Order: sequence, then C-alpha cells, then structure tokens
Amino acid sequence: MQSLKDTKLLVIGFDSADFFLVKQYMEEGLLPTFSLLAERGFFSQLDSTTPYQSGPAWTTFATGVSPCKTGIYSFHLPPEHYEQKPVFSNDIPYPAFWEILGSMGFRCGVANIPMLSYPTRAFNGFVVSGYPSPDEGTSYPDNFHADIYENTSLKIPLPDGFELLSEYIKQTIYSDLRRASAAPELARNRPVDGLVIMFDMLDRVQHYYRHEYDRDHPAHNPDSPDAVKNIIPECYMLADRITLFLLNEFNAWDTCFIVSDHGSRPMAWRYNLFRFLMVNKLITLREQAYVDRSVSAGLKTLLPLLQQDRTIVYPVHETLSTAIGLDLNIRGRELTGVVPPGSADMLADSIIGQLKQERNPVTGETVFEEIYRREELCDAEYAHNSPDILALCNHKIISVPAFAEEVRQIMPPVHTQHRTSHQITGAHRREGIFFGAGKTVRGDFEITPSPAIVDIAPTVLAHCGVDKTPAMDGQRLPIFTGNTAAKSLKKPSAIITCDRAEDACAHEVTEQERQAAIDRLTGMGYI
Repeated sequence: MQSLKDTKLLVIGFDSADFFLVKQYMEEGLLPTFSLLAERGFFSQLDSTTPYQSGPAWTTFATGVSPCKTGIYSFHLPPEHYEQKPVFSNDIPYPAFWEILGSMGFRCGVANIPMLSYPTRAFNGFVVSGYPSPDEGTSYPDNFHADIYENTSLKIPLPDGFELLSEYIKQTIYSDLRRASAAPELARNRPVDGLVIMFDMLDRVQHYYRHEYDRDHPAHNPDSPDAVKNIIPECYMLADRITLFLLNEFNAWDTCFIVSDHGSRPMAWRYNLFRFLMVNKLITLREQAYVDRSVSAGLKTLLPLLQQDRTIVYPVHETLSTAIGLDLNIRGRELTGVVPPGSADMLADSIIGQLKQERNPVTGETVFEEIYRREELCDAEYAHNSPDILALCNHKIISVPAFAEEVRQIMPPVHTQHRTSHQITGAHRREGIFFGAGKTVRGDFEITPSPAIVDIAPTVLAHCGVDKTPAMDGQRLPIFTGNTAAKSLKKPSAIITCDRAEDACAHEVTEQERQAAIDRLTGMGYI
C-alpha cells in the first residue's frame, strides 16, 4: 500500500475562514501552523465570487469558471416554471481541476467539496461527497468510505466549550474532526497523489455564534459562559490543528494550499425582501397566502404562493442571504410572464432605483451596497445564466424572504440561548484566505488587486505542471519561482464529461435523493 509520504499536493478548504480574523489571530499567536505556512510561503486575501456565497464560490474554486458561465449563483438552479431545484454535480458542465489532473494520470482524493461531488462523478481517484448529499454522503468508488468513517477515532481533540453548543453545531464540528482523522486512512485505502478536502465548522459557528463573540452586537448575551463567547477563536485554533495534523500525516509542508470560499462578518439586521416586493406591488400572492403574513420560509415554500400571472418580479436566491437575485416575469420567457419584453429594461432600472432607496430606518444606512444588472455581471453570451438583478446587502444586513409586520424592512435579531441558538447573527463578506507553501512557491508573493477564488484551479493545475482549459476564467497566479513559472505546461487531456460519455456521468438523481438533499439544504437555511 502506498505511503502517504508520496503525496504531491494538499489543498485544504475552510468554509467562511475570514481574512481579517485569521490575520488578527495570527498576530495574537493563536494560529502557529498558519503562521509557519505564511513564513515558509505566503498568506493573502482571497476575493470570493459575486455573490460571495458558498454555492457559487466552491463551484468556481473547483472549475476556475465564473458564476456567469456556470449559472450557479446559489445552492439551487434558477427557477424553472417558478420551481426551485437544488444544484447537483451533473448540473455543472465544467470539469473540476481534480478531474483534469485525473485525466493526466495524477490521482486525487476529494472529500466534502460542495456542489461538484454529489452525485459522485467517475474519475481517476476517489470522492467522498459534500452537500447537497444527505448526511455523510456517498463515495466513489463503491461507497468505500462508510466503514472507514465508522471505525475512525478522533485524532484531534474537541474544542473547549464543545458541550455547551447546540446539537447542530456539535455535529458539524464532530463531522469535521472525523473527516480529518479519516483522511489518511482514505488515502491508504485508495492511493492518491493529492488530497482536496473541505471543512464546514467555521461557517456554521460564525453564522450562529457571532453575537456571542462580538461584545457590541445587539444580540450579545453578557451572561453566556466564557467558553461560548470564545467558541469562534477556539474553532479557528481547531482549524489550525487540523491543518497541522494533515500536513504531518501527508508530509505536505512543501505542497500545500489553504483557501476559503469567502469571509465572515457580524450581521445585526434582517431585511424582509417579500415585504419590499409586496409594498411596491411587484408580487401578488394567492388569496390563501394572506392567512399568515408573518411567515418566514424558504423560497421553495414561498414561490408557490405567488399568483404568477399577476407577479412582475420574483426572487431567485436562498432563504438567508447576503445577496438577492431577482428575475423579471417576462412574457415569452417565463411560463406565465406578464412583463412585455420591450418594457423589461425600463422596469429593471425602476426596481434598481427603488432598491437603492431602501434604508435601515434606525441607522439610516442603505440596505444594499452594490446592485448589478445581468449585463454588468456577464458577457452577452452568458447573460442568460444570471439573475436579471443582483443586489449585495450592506455588510450588517442579510435578506430574508418573509412577510413581516415588524419594523419596515429591517428588524434586529433577538437574544438567544447558547444551547438552542437558531438566529443567524453572522453572515458572509468577500475577503477569504489563501495560503501557499512549497519548494517552488515564492515567499514574496504579492498581487494587486487581491487574488480571486476563480484563480485557484488554474494555479493548482500549474503547480502540477498542467495548463488551464480554454473555458477557465481564472489566471495562473504568479506565485511560483522562476524555474516553475517558465516551464512549459502540459495541455490538459480531453476531459470526458457527461455530454460525451455516458459511463463517466454521475448517476441520475432519484426523487428520494433529491428530496433528501432539499431537506438537508432547507435545514441549513440554504433553500
């Protein structure tokens, strides 16, 4: 069986690892492994996608293709006949960088990467799926991971304060530690040249416990135990220990990249999107939907409540979001469209003008900091993949599709007990992290503007001596020393995709699997 000392590549992802917090904790001496990697290589801000959401960001990380080409702006596809469906791997027509490497004879193991790994797609290596897969997911080949996971003991201690956390957060942390602990055995069982693995805990703990950490947060509870108030830095330190464990197990100090899909920030206000749409007469609800106008639910629940033939615009983003996507109900494009095509541009401009006027009635701040027409996001060839309007929320606000009667469009979060916290008090921001260390990696790497997540796939390919594909929007970053930067990169082999060879496809998703994925994403607040 192959020694793990032969590993040539280690890529670790930490969902929602924030550039500013990592920088702060490194300066405070809390993250010795990250600091050592930065000393041996580099540490940089990594800009996320627009919008800075996990679904599009991890897809772009894997493929090097921007959301406007993939059409992935969320965890679900754009509504088809006003019905939302979660994104599965066979909805993404571009290969992941590990699939490209596999076609070149470089075997990769992949664990818990969202979107591209469920259903698992056949390639030269192994995959343990990430969300939207149900529970612990599936694996290729032969679902081999189940016994390994079941028989693996934790090699990394649980963080302080673990027992005080909600069951959902405890399960997320435990799953991450088991995934890290099992990774060496997965690679011994299915020998590989590289490992790509992602961990969820930072995203979840920052979503649900940011108010405990930030003393000036309006929902901060001064009576919470210190262990709960400190759970965010504790989890960052846990990420540092996970990194050390994997670096040592795979002897990957000279072959390592660490990335995050976006950063994290406190969130103190909730913008009630549906109320805005109702007040401005942009949507009409079916009569029975008025029974309970305080409801807040996922779009999969709310969209069927719309009276489509009297609705002008409808939302196309998830339940709790730092961005909103809106599509005009255009006649001839939508099933029961009502907006004349010739009026669409004027209507979009009018809605954007209304959104720009939305303000927090308490602070006076604008609700949205950036608003785009689809033509501003993408070239004309791919514009149809994007929402008609994409608005990014002010950094203190998230959007919720709710029929709320409280403070106009905005309401502050309520105090919650640390054991049963379901109120989201942390959201995303653009600035993620990027570490690189290796024999051919420059220690003086600096690029302006900041590198972007779309650049990761072509850069990892270059590290392995392979050029990017023509479809990739990202660029190979100038992180390598002269010899590596100047060497001739091999052209990628022809990639077998689901469009070209049926036996290489992910299996068709059954209705039971689809519903299980919807249930999981709904429970996570993504649909």
